[in-house]
Amino acid sequence: MGAISGIRADFHLFGDINGDGHVEIVEVGRNNVNDSTVAVSSFDASNSVSGWWGAIAGERNNSAGVVDYNGDGRDDLLIGSNDTWLPGNTNYSLGAPQNLDSVFTEIPTRQFDFSGDGQLDLLSHRALYIRTATGFTRVAYPAAALYAESFNVTDIDGDSNPEVILSTGSLLKIYEYQSGSFQERYSRTAGRDFLIGDLNDDDRPEVAVEDSVEAEITVLYFSTNFAAEAFTFADPEVDLSIDPRSNWGGTATRGVGGGKTIEVIPVRTVAKTGSRY
Repeated sequence: MGAISGIRADFHLFGDINGDGHVEIVEVGRNNVNDSTVAVSSFDASNSVSGWWGAIAGERNNSAGVVDYNGDGRDDLLIGSNDTWLPGNTNYSLGAPQNLDSVFTEIPTRQFDFSGDGQLDLLSHRALYIRTATGFTRVAYPAAALYAESFNVTDIDGDSNPEVILSTGSLLKIYEYQSGSFQERYSRTAGRDFLIGDLNDDDRPEVAVEDSVEAEITVLYFSTNFAAEAFTFADPEVDLSIDPRSNWGGTATRGVGGGKTIEVIPVRTVAKTGSRY
């Protein structure tokens, strides 16, 4: 997919840049002198597209995320190693680059209200950043999942509190955040890629995960105590992979609206067969 500016994108991101409740496409690339280039594409009700384009001199785009960094209700672009953010504006443009809080050691790409204060907290592949009155507090994931290859957040057990789902490339792990730290609730052998979505129309999220050699897909149905029923499909005609450079991180859901709504991005999913699927 090419943005309206025609830039060659390294990252395809999504977010509500102007705070109108609709998602814009944010694409980040590079020009011939390695400055980062950014294009924002906005669509109206008639599918007409408008756009904004800009360049960030001297900023390498080795990572990027779209989250509401400053808590103003509009998503912002975070870019670079871990040091730059551009605020979203009401006309779907991005403001001048500013320095990130020094507590960030990587770019967050997810947001959800973990602390229950109505404010969106931010997540990267290595840590949760709790929003405070003066900035952010970093809470690292447990050592067993510290170098996640893909991750996402959703309410697995239906208690209205979010869990973090991570893949290390060989293990799928689910963690619950309680009293300032993470508690492991589930672990199984799995490959890198997984999807989260309501696959059986019961208004609860399921997790579909590939095995380590991508020969099988297992759908996990979780109860309120994190016990999982597993349904395995051999040689499925489905690929769970999504561009890992996107801010979906190889998965298919994102917390929006204060972290209380799950927006599912359509992807190819397993067919429903058997007693539950």
